Amino acid sequence: MKAVNRQMSRRFTRRSFLKYSLWVLGFALLLGSGCGRSDTAASGAAGADTIVGTSGSAPTAVDTDAANDDGMPLHPTARPRKQEEDLEAQAAAARADLERNPRDGEAVVRLGRILTRMHKYTDAITQLKRAVKLLPQQSEAHSALGIATLENEENVSAARHFRRALELDSVNVEALNGWGRALFNRGKHDAAILQHQRAATLAPQHSDSYVYWGMALAGKGQNEEAFAMYQQAMHVNPNNFMAHYNAGILLHSVGEHLKAIDKFRLATILNPYFYQAHIEWGNVLTELGDHPGCIEQCRKAIEINPRCAPAYLNWGLALHNQSEFKAAAEKYEQALAINPVYAIAYNNRGYTLTELGRYEEAVVSFKQAAKLTPSNPYVYNNLGRALLKQGQFEAALKQIAKSVKMAPDNPHAYQNWADALIGLGRKEEAIAKLQKVTALDAGKLGQEAYEQIRRLQPQ
Repeated sequence: MKAVNRQMSRRFTRRSFLKYSLWVLGFALLLGSGCGRSDTAASGAAGADTIVGTSGSAPTAVDTDAANDDGMPLHPTARPRKQEEDLEAQAAAARADLERNPRDGEAVVRLGRILTRMHKYTDAITQLKRAVKLLPQQSEAHSALGIATLENEENVSAARHFRRALELDSVNVEALNGWGRALFNRGKHDAAILQHQRAATLAPQHSDSYVYWGMALAGKGQNEEAFAMYQQAMHVNPNNFMAHYNAGILLHSVGEHLKAIDKFRLATILNPYFYQAHIEWGNVLTELGDHPGCIEQCRKAIEINPRCAPAYLNWGLALHNQSEFKAAAEKYEQALAINPVYAIAYNNRGYTLTELGRYEEAVVSFKQAAKLTPSNPYVYNNLGRALLKQGQFEAALKQIAKSVKMAPDNPHAYQNWADALIGLGRKEEAIAKLQKVTALDAGKLGQEAYEQIRRLQPQ
């Protein structure tokens, strides 16, 4: 693992993220990392910034019900119907207890925890606020309220509830880890590490503490240490699927594709309803050029969770990479039907529609992506390219200039800029932009720009 760890130090830098989700890196970072036109069949025409998938590329946390030892739901994974029925039965039993004794604080806490596991966070918070009024000195009640508010993405409120739980019981491991997660969500990685370290010291056999600790370390770019924490979690509990999953993400980030696949495969074995692992597995296969394999993993994710928009997005990307543009566009539309504010899907849909020659629709799609992610330079470049295809040279220049201002080292934007200037008959200015392309790109794009300069210059 030493070689991998050295690679982690070099290549896997700045992996902080704001939420526990598959949107963890942010649209700009996803498009900004290796998103220039490649020389592959999937790259599209000159000047295009390539479409992207939903690689997590950062540690994440999801529902731990299946195998972990924490007992805290994180973000939803799909559940088997039997598990849903069991939770509904437990909730009904707790409500029956409350009908007999409306002031049974323990029953209220129990109901609140069940509702949290069912992802009914608003209802859970209502019950648990009632619980802390009935049991103001019970640490568990405050901790349970912290978990529900954390899952509802109310990180500041959650931290307050965890602090109160710890004032009442300084060794409440759930509260320590919950507080750490709330701090992590706010980008306070050092403070998060301190809480998870305290939890691991108090309960060294609690494997989730090491997972959270590792995630916070990865958020700081300390990836060797993060990997060691995931290994420790696996040592304590070999069935901790989140430890395997996050280790897989780190391995993927340094190009250890087959080892990463092994980790994602094991995560799906340990938790057969963990659709996120199928998505990450598919991402690795995409990088290996196995697009049918990626599609298969997307299918499996959708079988588990039919409303998994990232799976439709990645399926579309795999189809695009196989030049099945019409089918790809349909998959992006399915992703958008589930998540109408999915900026990556709008960008990818626009890119694919451009390949199909449906430029007006592409422009609409790129504009929507730009509206959702106004600080992303690559969307503006793609929008400019679609306008360029329509012969709207002045409008294209406006969008491309905006892109270059945000990302001045993107050769594809300069290529589009040059093409727009040529369309306007401004050849000398175009040559200057093409020279910028040759300075920034030593590959095929730069060579094509050099040949274009030769054709434009007077003989």
